[in-house]
Amino acid sequence: MNHLSRVFRWYGTIFFSSNPIVGILIFLSVTGSEDYGFSALLCGHLTYGYGKWFEFPEAEVDNGLYGCNGVLFGLFLGSHFADPTLLFILSAGGSFLVCLLTRTFSNTLGWYLKIPTCSYPFVFATLLISHLSHSQELFFGIDIQRHFSYSSGYIESFLQKPFHLYFTEKLLREVLIFTASIGAILFQKKFFFCFLALTALVLSSRVTFLLALIGFFWMRSLLFFLPFSCEGNETFLGFNAILISISLGGAFFVPGRRTLLLMLLSQMGAMLIGFSLISITKGNGGEFTALPFNFIVSGAIIMLQGRAFNAKPFQPALYFSTPEEAINYYRRYQERIFLRAIPLPVFGEWKIVQGFDGEETHKAHWRYGVDLAAVDEEQSRFRSTGIHADDYFTFNAPVRSPVYGVVSVVWDQVTDNSVGETNLREPWGNFVLIFSAGVYIGLYHLKKGSIVVAPGQIVSIGTPIGKVGNSGRSAQPHLHLQIQLYPNAGAPNIPFMFQDVILKADAEKTFYPFFKPAENANLSDIAPNDSTRTAFSPKAGEEWRIEIEEKSRKKSACWKFQYSLYGNIVVTSDQNEEVEFRLSSRSIEIVRFSSQPLSPLNLFAISIADLPYENFPGLRWESTLYGKPAYPFLPFWKKIFSWLGGEIFSVTCYKRNFQDENDDLCDSGLVSVQTRFVKQFSKSNLSLPWLQASFNAEGFKELIMYENDKVVAVCRRIFPQGGFHEVSN
Repeated sequence: MNHLSRVFRWYGTIFFSSNPIVGILIFLSVTGSEDYGFSALLCGHLTYGYGKWFEFPEAEVDNGLYGCNGVLFGLFLGSHFADPTLLFILSAGGSFLVCLLTRTFSNTLGWYLKIPTCSYPFVFATLLISHLSHSQELFFGIDIQRHFSYSSGYIESFLQKPFHLYFTEKLLREVLIFTASIGAILFQKKFFFCFLALTALVLSSRVTFLLALIGFFWMRSLLFFLPFSCEGNETFLGFNAILISISLGGAFFVPGRRTLLLMLLSQMGAMLIGFSLISITKGNGGEFTALPFNFIVSGAIIMLQGRAFNAKPFQPALYFSTPEEAINYYRRYQERIFLRAIPLPVFGEWKIVQGFDGEETHKAHWRYGVDLAAVDEEQSRFRSTGIHADDYFTFNAPVRSPVYGVVSVVWDQVTDNSVGETNLREPWGNFVLIFSAGVYIGLYHLKKGSIVVAPGQIVSIGTPIGKVGNSGRSAQPHLHLQIQLYPNAGAPNIPFMFQDVILKADAEKTFYPFFKPAENANLSDIAPNDSTRTAFSPKAGEEWRIEIEEKSRKKSACWKFQYSLYGNIVVTSDQNEEVEFRLSSRSIEIVRFSSQPLSPLNLFAISIADLPYENFPGLRWESTLYGKPAYPFLPFWKKIFSWLGGEIFSVTCYKRNFQDENDDLCDSGLVSVQTRFVKQFSKSNLSLPWLQASFNAEGFKELIMYENDKVVAVCRRIFPQGGFHEVSN
């Protein structure tokens, strides 16, 4: 990071943004006033320099927190003090105080209470100096500070109008107060610089801007019902409301309904704190600036600690540059983050005869269990009459370990029941518990004498465990599967998902990389296919020559393959774009799409998203695009809302493997994938593009993009054995 980028990050951090454009706009908005701008830049550098001089951890000093608090402190000094000598002394000493407080808060509040430092250092340094200067003014009878007002010029003259007759004037007044409140965060009073700050907020994130609007106007509506006036304090309450909105609403929590409620309730608490501090300020002259914001944010984060891991609102464990990124990430990975996913522990086609919250026995602490039974093509569970246990396809069926782990408990002493009878004294029958990654996987109702593992034995996915029986509380042979937290039979269970399964519904078969158990679902394990996996495992540094034909023009491109530190495959084109995918156990998972949604490389990534290694004609699956990659495939009205409210919409890709007998590309081992962005085609959505991609044992072969059922673009790989074509650019 060069120093100029570092400086812009200090300014952008004020709005919780790492976007350099946001930092530049904020920098311009505060440097419009020379004394403000110089003082802010000086204190930012001093605070940052002290941290570097005393060798604080580089990542800590460079994250923008030190410079941000220094800049805010410098803005306060530049707006309140005019004497150059005093200003320099306060800048040097005060910046050291800000550095000291930043490090102290990070090592205390941040380490022990797990709350962000926010702008506490700036607030306390400002409070101390403003109180000190006010007390000295009273004692010596001299003017040390210059009068400061957040509003002036056109904004001030408009706000001071005694009454507004028209709704448009009232609305304009509120908009001006909102704009002035954003400028007040930066101690700005002129309309142009307040507008620059507003532009920076909009460009930082449209979700952030909408949250700021909601929080601000919620606060203003609450003021309407108060029996007293807050005239003269609109911007003080306003900028605290805006900071609370963008921090609690989007920076520290994933936006959602409960996050919104938390933010709105916090605004009410901040108003109480704000009015109390206003009365205190009148007595001692201290300026509390953003203290309501800091108190409320810290209190809300502490209040929500110690909850369940998946409790809402989510406090993200990862860093996201915008709320849109957090929304899209948690929508995409939410269930995979909070739920354990395991493959089927059986072979063949099995039916979930009782799922989560099943009406028979899956109640209360045992609500998240799954009962599996093998069925035939007619959905029957047994041969002939079904009177004997041996008549059932489930009975004697092999059971395998669905996880890597260690066998914790084995119980193999319960006699199997006759069909129709149950054993209520030993309801869990014969079972095996496997400890894996902090939880226990329970396999229950096994056949007596069939268990082939022992406690302490290390198992992997696919290790034989035993056979399905009819022991315990089991009237018909079935396998009860659950994930539990404790190593005892029938311990309370937790929800989970199946991984890499095929769902059979009517005549269709649909592949699911992750499937939340649903009662009466017919599932089977998808077979591995090493040849497909190998085709998408190129050597590091391998290059693919690509021929692109679009609008009757041909051009060439080069895709280069590298491996990340996590083992993911990163594909880079010569157009400075990247996609990243990883080869999971049975399918391809896209980790990162390109920033250019309609580029050939990104369309390639869309085509292979969730592609199963084992393919056969008619197999279907779905994948979902979130945020920017989804935008070109959204309906028109969603594109409008996406432009206004941020890229938070998603689109489902409906895929199927097909073979066209008239297609001369259908050679041996060819996989052809059709990707559509609507489930059912109609005249209203016929114009939406769709894709057809072909793959063989050597990997990607061809990609065709259609629109209005006409070919609009073709992308072909040039294989070395065929010789490289010379194509015109």
